[in-house]
Amino acid sequence: PPNFFAVDSLRVLLDSTIDRVSNSVSDNGHSLAMSHCVSSLSEPASVQDKYGGVAQTRFINALAAARLPIERVAELLQEVHAHVLSGLVNARVLVTADERFLESQRTTLREQIAGIVDGIASKVQPVVKAASLNDNTLTEIVAASEVPLDALRIYYSLDIPVHYSAKAIRTVSHMHPDSPKLQILARLLQTYLHRNVREKGGAYGAGASISEAGVFTVMSFRDPRNAET
Repeated sequence: PPNFFAVDSLRVLLDSTIDRVSNSVSDNGHSLAMSHCVSSLSEPASVQDKYGGVAQTRFINALAAARLPIERVAELLQEVHAHVLSGLVNARVLVTADERFLESQRTTLREQIAGIVDGIASKVQPVVKAASLNDNTLTEIVAASEVPLDALRIYYSLDIPVHYSAKAIRTVSHMHPDSPKLQILARLLQTYLHRNVREKGGAYGAGASISEAGVFTVMSFRDPRNAET
């Protein structure tokens, strides 16, 4: 089982994660801006942003700023580990196989899952409480990193000389008769944005797109003239 209380290794891993997440902003700022913008339009997009977008970046940075005791981080990881393993008790598996081998596959899977479930108690280490941490600290960090679904305009100040901008509008799904028109509009806007935002404005790039769910997005990448854009 994983040893979450190898605190020296865990501290190195946490520090490298913080560095990686922070550095990803300058490399993938346009993608982060678009996903973050779309997150205000739906709950699924908000969840995606929370675990892999700007909200996740804000959470990691807040976690670093809070300077949580490494023992508390180890404790939280252990609790997640126990929760995931306990979920295997009610695990359901979809098997696609030739009918001749279906029963043998079913038997094998039952044995494997039963072995994992039986070993849960031995795999999960006893929880060690970090008395130095207020129990509300992590809740406060998570709450501070979340973005309200009704947020309309959001600006984050970064220590870089360029901007990553995005705007998202909910339109119609790809099954709607107007969807082809919006797809053509996105292509036309690509030319317009390239000429006005990149060539004239000095941005590294700009673009427009529409998703199958009908979210129309425009963005600029490494843009020195954010207000004008």
